[in-house]
Amino acid sequence: MLGIDLGLDYSLIAACFGAEPRVLEDRAGDRKIPSVIAVDEGGGVLVGRDAEQRLARDAEVGWAGFYAEIGKETQREFGGRSWTAEQCTQQLLEAMRVIAEQQADSLDGTTALAVPAYFNDSQRWAVMQAARKAGFENPRLVNQPTAATLGYCYEDPRSRELVLVLDLREDGFDVTVINVRGIELEILSSDGLLEWEPSLAADPERFWQSVQPPINRALKEAGVSAEQLDDVLLTGDTDKLRLLSGHLQNELGHAGNTHVTPDEAVARGAAIFAKAYGDKSITPAVFTGEEVSLSSSGCFGAVLFLLTSAYVLVTRGLW
Repeated sequence: MLGIDLGLDYSLIAACFGAEPRVLEDRAGDRKIPSVIAVDEGGGVLVGRDAEQRLARDAEVGWAGFYAEIGKETQREFGGRSWTAEQCTQQLLEAMRVIAEQQADSLDGTTALAVPAYFNDSQRWAVMQAARKAGFENPRLVNQPTAATLGYCYEDPRSRELVLVLDLREDGFDVTVINVRGIELEILSSDGLLEWEPSLAADPERFWQSVQPPINRALKEAGVSAEQLDDVLLTGDTDKLRLLSGHLQNELGHAGNTHVTPDEAVARGAAIFAKAYGDKSITPAVFTGEEVSLSSSGCFGAVLFLLTSAYVLVTRGLW
């Protein structure tokens, strides 16, 4: 059972060993795999750190940041051919599959790929297609804030009820309100910014002004107030999010929890999700629900019940 956190800058892969999710390392001992594709002098495909080093010598022979174009018709020429973001994502996933083959006991079962909550239908479809072409036979999608909450709750099982998850990436910002009731997780709302300017992080006041509206909208949609929150979880680029700790404390009553390694929480949570979904003794029940705004194109919501060794997930979203 594998969990993959696909990111614009880097990606991680985790596997469940028994009941414990663990982030895997590449042959160089790195857990973070740069999301970069390049070709060498002979036309061979390079992925990750090797591709990054190749691009540092010649910026015209590869593509860094291709994941921002997933699900779009954008193409880039290098290595004597035209590449789409989906094809680059496939190459990245193939390399991560090799890492898993070298360390995991078996690749049988579900692979969960964590994607931003704001991804639209075409972006999600492109990720699924790339995963299938990379050799993952049973891929599933899980929203990154949901996976992050699973990762946090697994490693830091303190009593919580209402949790606000802030997920900041180079290509966007997600806000999700999740209700944790013992062994049950329920996504109450999700909002965010499809695009944001990383330069805003240099000015904490302007940074807060840009992220406060989606936070307020998510709280309003969930029908809860800031005073009711039991915790605020930070994931993604937590160095930038920590710049908001004063605002988060003043406005939400929590400076932001990074007790669990933030960079790894999503991948570990995705692996937990995959383990739950792949358990043959479980028959997930899926029910269509009200329309929810988790993507720019809109999607029809679903309620998905999953039993794990520690949690029942009750989530609204597009998987």
